[in-house]
Amino acid sequence: MKKKLLTLLLALLVIFSATVALIPNTVNKAKASDTNNVVVTKLNDEETTDTKKKKIRYKIMISTNYYTPKYCKKAILHYGVNGWDNVQEKDMTRTGSFEQGSGIFTTYYTYETIVTVNEGDTIDYCFKFITWQDREGWINNENNDYHVKVDSSNVPCSYTVEYDKPYHEATAIEVVDLCYTLDNWETTKYNRMEYHSIVVNGEPIRNFFDCTVHGYETDTLEYCFRILKCNGQQEWDNNNGANYRVSPLKEAE
Repeated sequence: MKKKLLTLLLALLVIFSATVALIPNTVNKAKASDTNNVVVTKLNDEETTDTKKKKIRYKIMISTNYYTPKYCKKAILHYGVNGWDNVQEKDMTRTGSFEQGSGIFTTYYTYETIVTVNEGDTIDYCFKFITWQDREGWINNENNDYHVKVDSSNVPCSYTVEYDKPYHEATAIEVVDLCYTLDNWETTKYNRMEYHSIVVNGEPIRNFFDCTVHGYETDTLEYCFRILKCNGQQEWDNNNGANYRVSPLKEAE
């Protein structure tokens, strides 16, 4: 009887050992290739797309001969982006006036404000005016509202280009012209650059030429320099054939 019991116990031990050998040891173990699946939180498609889109500032304006400062104390842009799910309002600034037509209401007043959206967004908007009696008036394109798709900025901006030269080279230059384009060389413009010399204790510490280019915030400025020396020799500095480039002229904040 003892011999049979011993034989049975040995058989059970063999089966248990074989079963344990078939179970992989996974405790506190992970492949290096699997660690990212554990710690990375996947962004949804909307978040991923938005991070790739660039921000653009867009100016919205209206000129009216009805809601004038005499009758209106505030102009408000009432708008949504890509629809009206998230309605926003922004105060507008009166920027000027002009005369047009004949009769009584010939003075038009211009109001404007700037909205920041993603490239490719559509701004849906209308205008709300608050009178001095705290009443509301609307201009909404005869109940159709206004819509504009924003692919580039219409906000004007300026960019100053500077061209540094050592003193001995700068004094040998008669004029420097900035040769530039804001439309990928569809048109080419030239600006005469102004010479400056910064002198400290009688010694010139910086010598440079500069000029200002006017465009819009999302414009790409590509340029080079045409140099006319005092001896009549003409040279070009075009960054070894690659030109110089600034894009955009101003980043949207």
